[in-house]
Amino acid sequence: MMKKITQGRTAEIYEHGTDAILKLYVSGFPSQAIQEEWEVSCIAHERGLPVPKALEQLSLNGRSGIVFERADGITLLEQIIRDPAQADDYARKLAALHWEMHQWRAEDMLRPQQDLWRGHIMQAAELEEEEKRKIIRYMDRLPGGDRICHGDFHPANVLMGQKDWILDWMTGTSGHPAGDVARTAILLQHAILPEHSPVEVRQVFSTAREQLAAVYLEHYCELSGLDELDIQRWYLPVIAARLVEWVPDEERIKLLRLIREHLDVWQEEE
Repeated sequence: MMKKITQGRTAEIYEHGTDAILKLYVSGFPSQAIQEEWEVSCIAHERGLPVPKALEQLSLNGRSGIVFERADGITLLEQIIRDPAQADDYARKLAALHWEMHQWRAEDMLRPQQDLWRGHIMQAAELEEEEKRKIIRYMDRLPGGDRICHGDFHPANVLMGQKDWILDWMTGTSGHPAGDVARTAILLQHAILPEHSPVEVRQVFSTAREQLAAVYLEHYCELSGLDELDIQRWYLPVIAARLVEWVPDEERIKLLRLIREHLDVWQEEE
């Protein structure tokens, strides 16, 4: 019997031999999304990024899975919860890892960042059709890019051990670093931890999140030469694209308000 290590909304993680893990997706999870995680993980690993090597794809009891090289450690989120006094240092580590990632070109091997978000925005049930068209028109004016972007880079997807690892590449794209950083900033500022998270964990993260986001953005800008305004320009499409994800009602209401505030500001500037 396989030993379960952990689980999330989309998959369970099991031991697979001594040097590998099996990421076993929930029944009915889209096969295209699984294939995209396989392909992006392979490309990122081949480029030399600190990504567990994807070893094989398999099916078990009607469920699809990917076997990965085992990466040991604890998540950056767990480290922040354990030692909140060092949260600024962890925020700077997050920024430095993100900046290192963005040094690598995708060379047309990954889907474009804006194509992924365009599809998500069009699927957002809470948005009116006119709002979707305006957001996409706004996004199309933003610069393209050819850098490897993670698409869901946050403290729970960074593993700290003998080396640092970046996990969960299902949303990897070729795009502009500022858009990828905007996604991380929005998650740090607004994402609500799952209900099954311990109360004390949610309380610590809630208290630390604004400072985490501020230090992360400041350090990324120092490393990259970007201005924070360059990143904020991406907030509107990033927030709108997030609406297709599993998001608690409290957060969803907040995101819709932010979208409409950004739309109002943009329309005044046009």
